[in-house]
Amino acid sequence: HLVERMRDVPGVQSVALTENPPLGLEEFAVVAFVPDGFQMPRDRESFTSAMDSVDEGYFETMGIPILRGRGFLESDTADDPRVAVVNEQFARHYWPDGDAVGKHLRLDSATGTPVEIVGVAQTIKYRNTTERPTDFVYLPLAQHPLEHMTLLVRSSDDPLQLVKSVK
Repeated sequence: HLVERMRDVPGVQSVALTENPPLGLEEFAVVAFVPDGFQMPRDRESFTSAMDSVDEGYFETMGIPILRGRGFLESDTADDPRVAVVNEQFARHYWPDGDAVGKHLRLDSATGTPVEIVGVAQTIKYRNTTERPTDFVYLPLAQHPLEHMTLLVRSSDDPLQLVKSVK
């Protein structure tokens, strides 16, 4: 309801929810996964990547381009097949000779929940401005709900003028 109400505030261009905004103070969560069709090393059961749980307005609000495929939709609900968006670094790392869109990850282990990659987002700076490109996975909030989220608001006006409306 908060996101819906914020969309109606004059001067608001877009609104989103995220677990942890880029360059924020918190560490990103980590997701364990096995890419389908990938030969795992004998000493590992899964790989890990930094991840964030975001809603369908996140990529637009943050200005992060979707390079291939799509971002999240309102129709990516908890009752639908699981989906993910990965960054370009992740896609190149695990599928250097192909497109990651349409590929699948298994969460936690080779027999875990299948997740279809529906989009590839531009790689951004996640933890600090000097970091090297890093793998990153985005999961839709509706399929990976959390109790604590951060509200992001993009404004065409002075953002300080929105403080009262946000409160």
